[in-house]
Amino acid sequence: MLEEVDLGVECACAAGPLDAAGQISRPPARSRLRRRAALDRSEVGSYTPGGVIRKSIACLAVVLGLQLAPALAQSKLDAPPLEQYLRWGPLRVRPGIELSDVGYDDNILANDLNMVSDYGATVSPKLQGLLLLGDQAFLELTQRFDFRFWLENTDQNFTNTLSSARLIYPHRRMGFFADLLFERSNLRPTDLQQVLVERKEKRVGGGVIFTPSWRTEIELGQYFSELDYDEENIAFRQDRDERTTRLDTSYRVFGRSRILFDALYRKIDFRNPFVVEDLVIPRDTVEQQLLGGLAFGEGGRLTGAFRVGWGTIDAEDELLEDLSELIGDLELVLRAGSRTKLQLTGRRLPGFAVFGANAYYLETTVGLRAVRYLSRLWGVEAGGSVGRLTFPASINLLGREDDITRWEVGARLRLAENAIGRKVEYSIRVGRYRRDSTVDFQNLSRNTVGFDAVVGF
Repeated sequence: MLEEVDLGVECACAAGPLDAAGQISRPPARSRLRRRAALDRSEVGSYTPGGVIRKSIACLAVVLGLQLAPALAQSKLDAPPLEQYLRWGPLRVRPGIELSDVGYDDNILANDLNMVSDYGATVSPKLQGLLLLGDQAFLELTQRFDFRFWLENTDQNFTNTLSSARLIYPHRRMGFFADLLFERSNLRPTDLQQVLVERKEKRVGGGVIFTPSWRTEIELGQYFSELDYDEENIAFRQDRDERTTRLDTSYRVFGRSRILFDALYRKIDFRNPFVVEDLVIPRDTVEQQLLGGLAFGEGGRLTGAFRVGWGTIDAEDELLEDLSELIGDLELVLRAGSRTKLQLTGRRLPGFAVFGANAYYLETTVGLRAVRYLSRLWGVEAGGSVGRLTFPASINLLGREDDITRWEVGARLRLAENAIGRKVEYSIRVGRYRRDSTVDFQNLSRNTVGFDAVVGF
């Protein structure tokens, strides 16, 4: 038995370092694989007594220190683990398809004054891709479609598209990246749910990533975006160009936990002025955010991240008020045993209003969801959220304020799921959405019964 244990340690040390779960952490990039192979070859024939002792002590230290040493999470400069992908020639892929919201909706127009019910479904094929370019560089790709269908009200059908790519070229402790994104989405504005509008966003950007130490990672990027809306009135309020500078930093403190510090500076040029009665006011603004928080890495009982800080929107014209508010977001998942999962989400973020004479809105939401598997196949889930929509630093002639509640209950059937995330899962759920507004014609209630299915990644 002792010889078997020693042999296992020897193999683990030769293959690569161990993470906190006791699994071999394999370098994801091909250059690192080649360096590891060269290292292994250089050790052949060098088993002197002193070398054996030193190597045995090192392996023993690895095994005994698994729970004490910090676990090294993947850097942004590393390609994702190749074993998580299927291979299509030179391209590695994670394909999948989702079937969601298959069922009944009693208010598809989100308008209590004109309630229309119908049966619908959403089909969402998706693909994540990875292409290795040479020994170090790699390209990450994402493509997703959402096809929304209604049985009778076909004029409400739409298609959403998301295409994105990130190219990363690492060089020692730093690297360069370039981003491209095109997104066409059909959505209902947060403060005007009765309107379905198509939004197109085009974004290009790039920057640098620094890793001055194994604890610290810094990403600095510059982005240029165009946002266009197809509904005339909303387009007049929302069409704009944005120039954004982002700073994302993380510092590893213990295990897989990291301290986060993020900063954002965004120059926003609206294509149309703000009109209040006979006043024509330019709407160009500068948005700034400073956020700090903590992230919990994968592999533990608690995963996710939370951030809190301050956000400001400074209007260039003195006739428009400025916004300055506490903001933040969180998403934490607690795994209480192998069959129970609790998810806590929340956000408090500003946005540009389209309702009335308001310039901004502030949305605050907190949600909780629980999933409990009763067996290897069957599980139940329940979730809900409460929120409030306010209009600070706005004219807000109607004094509007909305209270929003949402809940869902359902059941899941998980037929298969493997270690790399490929699964086959079905679920059925019943949900209710309610918005109580101080402006009566903005009240909204919506009841749904739906079926979902996920096949793939």
